[in-house]
Amino acid sequence: MSRYSEESVGQETTGNCGEVQAAWKSLDWFRVRCQGREFVDAPLYANGYQQMPVAVEVRALDANGKAVTLSQSQLDSIKLIDFNDESSLPVVPHNPIFEYGWTVGRSQARGDTEGDSEAADPAPASVQTVMRYLVAARSTNIKVAAMIISPDGTPFKTNVHNPSAGHFESWIQAIMVPRIAHTVDAFKIVREDELGSMWVDIDMYYISFKDESLRIVKDQFTYHDADTPHYRWQKGDWRSKVHIAFSVGEQRRFRYPSNPPSGEEHLAPWFTVNKYPGKASVTRISCWIHPDPPVSENIRVHYWDQNGNEGLIQIRHSSDGNTISIGAG
Repeated sequence: MSRYSEESVGQETTGNCGEVQAAWKSLDWFRVRCQGREFVDAPLYANGYQQMPVAVEVRALDANGKAVTLSQSQLDSIKLIDFNDESSLPVVPHNPIFEYGWTVGRSQARGDTEGDSEAADPAPASVQTVMRYLVAARSTNIKVAAMIISPDGTPFKTNVHNPSAGHFESWIQAIMVPRIAHTVDAFKIVREDELGSMWVDIDMYYISFKDESLRIVKDQFTYHDADTPHYRWQKGDWRSKVHIAFSVGEQRRFRYPSNPPSGEEHLAPWFTVNKYPGKASVTRISCWIHPDPPVSENIRVHYWDQNGNEGLIQIRHSSDGNTISIGAG
């Protein structure tokens, strides 16, 4: 049973944390749009990471037909549903590292040219808009609609064919695009001299996509932690080789070891990690410090592009630890 009664319609009530809940009775505007348009095809990579931005526009009315302002929790209750079976669709909080770079177009499902024009029927005054971000990892397309339930328990949906007043038809056709599984051939690795002295020599290696329109925005290390040595070995009596792969993200300063012996700070200078946005940083350090224990691993790392497509590669050390390369994961 709804916590609102018929007598409460037209009155305000107080919900959780003192938030005022609008007592609304009906809607006169309920639309779903992508890039400002409805009844359009909107491609979406079926990788579970790319997010399709869906704007849901709503205007609620009280029992006297006057527009009222829904509370944030009432707006939060709006769901995306499948137009056909009304099942809830998977939405996630917006993650800005993943982009939606597609342009929507006329819907083949509509069977006419209405979707060719920019969104007609501009939203009237008092319309409230909430964003939902749809993700999917499936092969079949999704016809996206929306639903909200009024205080008296009446569901309002945008999946009504030939709607009468107070009912709505508005949808987006999410077109599933097969995910791309990047192989090692999609990546490249480039070495740069970072700094050198008689005490330490640091080379930086930058891993990126060969396709310069793609950027590395997310990573996941397999069986090894980022920012910790995966290769550390003493070479000769006076120098060791150390390899470290870093998590992608903001540019930052790093020091190996982070706490050098007192009086020997010159043996562990600071250097820059993530100098280039969209590239992953790996370093080879040749230094006088010989921390224990030794370790010698070729590590596997998953990298995602800004479209949410993933690749798995291996970061390899040479036999003498002096160089770094990449191989199939």
